[in-house]
Amino acid sequence: MASAAFYKEPWSWALGVVLVVLALIFVPKLVTNGDRTKHHTVVYRVTGTAQSVTISYGIERSGDVHAVEVKQQSLPWTKQVTATSITSHLGVKADGAHHSGTLRCSVTIDSKFTQTAHDSGADPQVLCSAAKAH
Repeated sequence: MASAAFYKEPWSWALGVVLVVLALIFVPKLVTNGDRTKHHTVVYRVTGTAQSVTISYGIERSGDVHAVEVKQQSLPWTKQVTATSITSHLGVKADGAHHSGTLRCSVTIDSKFTQTAHDSGADPQVLCSAAKAH
């Protein structure tokens, strides 16, 4: 008597269902736990000739990104933060409103990826996103 194909056996379907259920339960937890333990070093930099610059940047707290604003900042300016995930909400914006000059921003992630932006003239503004740098 010839044996039936593996996929036609009733126990093979039951085994397949059990494996899929286990994968759905455990794989997301493994991925989530891995992401939570991985820390990225994000360095924001703003340089230029503009005076009294307003700088906004993102920091991560308890998995959420919050904006921090620093007013009347002199340049150069650097801030290092730690993040467990790189999102579009992590970034730096510099605004030289009511002043003329140049502004340049950069975002560096884990000393490997950098995104930069540059603006000059009256009321210069720059925006650098960590998501674009990653």
